[in-house]
Amino acid sequence: MRHQKRNRGRILFSGFRDPSHSKQGGYDWITRYGDPADTLLLSEVPLGKMSMKSKLIYLPLAILDIITRIRRRKYPITHLFYADVTVLKFIPYFKLKKHKTVASIHMDVDQRKFSKSFVWQLRKFDKIIVLSTCYAKRLKDKYGIDACFVPHGFNRPEFEKVEVRDNKGKTLDHNIINILTVGKMYRDFSLYERVVRKFAACSQICFHLVGAPNDIKDACHDLENVHIYNRLDDNEFYSLMSEADYCFLPLSFATANNALLESQYLRLPLILPEIPGVTDYAAPAPYNLFYKDEEQLVQMISGIRKPEKTEELERYVSRFAWENIYKELDKIYEDLQNE
Repeated sequence: MRHQKRNRGRILFSGFRDPSHSKQGGYDWITRYGDPADTLLLSEVPLGKMSMKSKLIYLPLAILDIITRIRRRKYPITHLFYADVTVLKFIPYFKLKKHKTVASIHMDVDQRKFSKSFVWQLRKFDKIIVLSTCYAKRLKDKYGIDACFVPHGFNRPEFEKVEVRDNKGKTLDHNIINILTVGKMYRDFSLYERVVRKFAACSQICFHLVGAPNDIKDACHDLENVHIYNRLDDNEFYSLMSEADYCFLPLSFATANNALLESQYLRLPLILPEIPGVTDYAAPAPYNLFYKDEEQLVQMISGIRKPEKTEELERYVSRFAWENIYKELDKIYEDLQNE
């Protein structure tokens, strides 16, 4: 179903689809905002279908940004929905009276190269959207940049239940406690490895690892209490998630997180660090479990029990359905056009 928007000019969305996300995940769902809107995706420009991991990816990204800068003059609003990846370094989007530019940023500005230059570029946009309240506060307090918090959207996963095996051919044992960890962005894998090794002799807890870097998979390869998975399709991934008991995300930084939203939709309680950004999306205790440090985390896992999965998590996360996010974007776009 397409979003029914208020009456306004056509919008141009510019960005890309992250292939690491499930069909239901990914911020590119913003492009389904509906008519009147057009999209310009990385995959549509020359060389745009190469891997995001390629050292040459900067070439199609540059082409995308150049085309976006040219086309933006045909639209009252252009929304760069992965601006911290797609915008050319050192070249700002200068403000135009009749053509407003919105930038969604996802990654920690302080951890990127040429951070001072990027902050300078951010000041040139008409509107900055961030995915956590703490990030908006940091940009304001540290750099004097006014950013608007609009949550990341996510719709209920749709999948067919299938049997899932790890890279050794083993399936999940429902008689023990199964703790799933997903993804690699801003994951503290040093903490993860220390924790799983502390429970190596515990036969009642098994860890499951999906989408981790190769060095972490190699480090945990010989641990009997860690099941490592090759790339899973959506049916396999969501089937595994629905069968696990907990989702453990050892995050070191957080804005939005697809795995966090996916887990709650599937009534899978999370084990999460008590850090800013997480609490914007995670249902509070007792529905999810939160730790402040490694010692508390180990104690928590030591006393963990199989949870009784309830619909509370699913009800909580429904507030982040994309249709609700589109309505928040409506107000931002309308205010920009009325300036």
